[in-house]
Amino acid sequence: MKNDEVLRSENPSYYRASNNLSLGTNTRISHGLIGLTGEVGELADCFKKHIFYGQHFDLENFKEELGDCLWFITLLCDAAGTTIEECQSENVAKLKKRYPDKYNDVDAMLRKDK
Repeated sequence: MKNDEVLRSENPSYYRASNNLSLGTNTRISHGLIGLTGEVGELADCFKKHIFYGQHFDLENFKEELGDCLWFITLLCDAAGTTIEECQSENVAKLKKRYPDKYNDVDAMLRKDK
């Protein structure tokens, strides 16, 4: 997702929340975190219905909820002055350091990236 594609649909009216909640510059981060939490819940609910209630796994709904999660993650990245791509790159570098060959329990316990 491109930052500008997400940001064009960001609702600027929630900036008034900073006056109500005294959040100041953290309003966008608060919006992103609360929104992401809700979307992750919807994503989990989609899977829960399949696993525990025997309903057909609705892949289209699952993908839609993933997209909503990505929207909020992109918003959070922008609010933090970064991009999804930069976060992914840093995460891959960290995991390569932690697991030089591939995942194993010993390396997971040693946490070589610390």
